[in-house]
Amino acid sequence: MTDTMFGSGNSQWVCPNDRQLALRAKLHTGWSVHTFQSEKQRKAQALDKRELDIIFNVIRRAEQLELIEQHRIGRLIERLENMRRSAVGNGLSQCLLCGEALGLLGTSSVLCLDCCKKVCTKCGIEAVCSQKKAQWLCKICSEQREVWKRSGAWFYKALPKHVRPVKDPLSDIRRPVVEREEQPAARSVPVTYTWAHSKGTPS
Repeated sequence: MTDTMFGSGNSQWVCPNDRQLALRAKLHTGWSVHTFQSEKQRKAQALDKRELDIIFNVIRRAEQLELIEQHRIGRLIERLENMRRSAVGNGLSQCLLCGEALGLLGTSSVLCLDCCKKVCTKCGIEAVCSQKKAQWLCKICSEQREVWKRSGAWFYKALPKHVRPVKDPLSDIRRPVVEREEQPAARSVPVTYTWAHSKGTPS
């Protein structure tokens, strides 16, 4: 059986016939030139322990940095969610964030460019744009844009993998007790000390 030629000029290569493939299989030399290596050559190309340690250290360092980045993004998202939970208004007759009354008898309002909700000027941020007309964002939408910018979500079109901070349920219970212990007790009545009276009286 003849060999099959591929390519032209100096870039020709030969497809081995069945006899050569059978011979290579018996000799365990592989099916191509790249795998035609002896056991000694393979051992010579193997990585030693020092090189493996360097590679593993680089991988561990990359995993640690990835975990730190996930926690950073998680804190940004947690802050955004806290702002959303703290909104008390309806965004129509009340400010979406602080709940202050809007309208003729209330505070002047602006319309958020992203969520189309009304907020007062204290809870709104004027967006920088090329148009002459002023455009506003509520603090929630402004924070959401910041999260997408700082997390790289604008590039991936979705929020990357992140780790939300875990709240300790006992910390919220213990914190007021500690604060009460650290703060001195408020005294409504002036205190008089007996040693001051005894010092002023003649003996």
